[in-house]
Amino acid sequence: MDYFEVPQTNWRWVPYDKPSEPNAQYSLDNMGLDPDGYWHAAVELELWEKNKFPGLTTFDVGLRPIKFHFVIKEEDDDFVVKINLERDEHKINPDVESDFKQFYDYIYQKLKKVLEKSDLKTRLRQVEAKGRLGFPALPK
Repeated sequence: MDYFEVPQTNWRWVPYDKPSEPNAQYSLDNMGLDPDGYWHAAVELELWEKNKFPGLTTFDVGLRPIKFHFVIKEEDDDFVVKINLERDEHKINPDVESDFKQFYDYIYQKLKKVLEKSDLKTRLRQVEAKGRLGFPALPK
C-alpha cells in the first residue's frame, strides 16, 4: 500500500472467503491455500482519509470499501498473481522492481476504471474536496 500512498487507517486484511465484519481486526492469518494451488488473501480499501474526519463513518460518506481478492502461487523463481480470480496472470520476479511496478500500475488502472464507471464519482469529488484521496496520479 506504500506504493499507492494509502494510509494504514484506510486498508486492512480481510477474509477472502467470507464477508468481513466492519470493526473486526484481521491479519494475514486469514490467508488460505486452496486446492487450486494458489494462496488466497484479500484487502479492503477505503477511498477517503478516515483520520482527517474523526467520527465520520464509511456509511456517512456513502463509500463502501473496495475488496481485492489476491491469489498467489510460486512458479519457478517467480510469483504468479491474479486479482479477483480474473484470467489475467501477472508473473512477478521478486528481484525485479519493474515487475512490481507493472503489477501496481495494473491495479491502479483497474480501480480507476471501476470508479469511473460507478455512480460514486460525485461522492468521490465531494470527499476529495474535503480531504486528499489515498491514490496519487500515476505518471503516464
